[in-house]
Amino acid sequence: FVFFFQAEDGIRDAQESRGLGDVYKRQGINAEYMGKEDKLEDTVMEDSINAGAEDFISEKDIFIIFTDPSDFENVYKSLENKGYVFSSAQVESIPSNYVEISEENGEKLPKLLNIIDDDDDVQNVWHNLKIN
Repeated sequence: FVFFFQAEDGIRDAQESRGLGDVYKRQGINAEYMGKEDKLEDTVMEDSINAGAEDFISEKDIFIIFTDPSDFENVYKSLENKGYVFSSAQVESIPSNYVEISEENGEKLPKLLNIIDDDDDVQNVWHNLKIN
């Protein structure tokens, strides 16, 4: 169950769209939350790439490792065997592009996302909204 949010003006080029595949890309994400003093960024990046990761981002003391969904389990196990501990590791839908919404509507967003997430039939909630 995926929600797709359209631009506030309702304009979307139907000729360019092929559905949600244009909006989201399925990727394996391993987010490793150990301080940079525990593992050097270069070491984590090298280990990740050698394990088969496609990309690597370092943000503050969070390392985000991107994999193809089909390689996710192998990358995860390879890094886990090297002693990495993940606070989050799953295949997610990553937005290819974002839809900007007003600050006023952005204030309502957490409530909407919580309502959707609280539904027993909903497994995960992703969105492509960016608050102006």
